[in-house]
Amino acid sequence: EEQAQLLTRMGFYLGFGMQIINQKSTKIRQIVKNCPLEFILIETDDHPNPDDLTLVAQEIAELKQISIEEVVQQCDNNAISLFNLK
Repeated sequence: EEQAQLLTRMGFYLGFGMQIINQKSTKIRQIVKNCPLEFILIETDDHPNPDDLTLVAQEIAELKQISIEEVVQQCDNNAISLFNLK
């Protein structure tokens, strides 16, 4: 968790995938909970189904106690910023 905090303070984004769905993944779930939404990206590299993005976004929303729409909007903005798409 300290490394995640250090990385976000340095301006790095953190990508999360289906691993956060597993209730036993307590460390990664705690990192998601404490990571500023402005530094979170959603990815599906660990699963071939793009629909999994919705599951990941829903889990982030639940962990952070915010709406899934807020998660999706911010993650879209994060990707646009990271890849300089605007």
